[in-house]
Amino acid sequence: VPPEQSWRVSRDLVDYHAALDIVKDSGTTHYTDIALDVGRRAVERYDWTADDFTSPRGHSAWTMRFSRGDWDTRTETTTTL
Repeated sequence: VPPEQSWRVSRDLVDYHAALDIVKDSGTTHYTDIALDVGRRAVERYDWTADDFTSPRGHSAWTMRFSRGDWDTRTETTTTL
């Protein structure tokens, strides 16, 4: 799986809502010496509305994957602020 990276900023000029969307994906790396595949992907979103100091929010979702031979495991972690 190839890596993917993006940082996208969006802003609505009518309601002054803004957001930052981030993707940090290292793809899959194969470690030949130990026959292990490792993958990491993070998707994050932070958003807010201009002068509304109660509006900021953040959401982060991370996935780690490990596989070798006939086993494959992954962990998923999410945080919302």
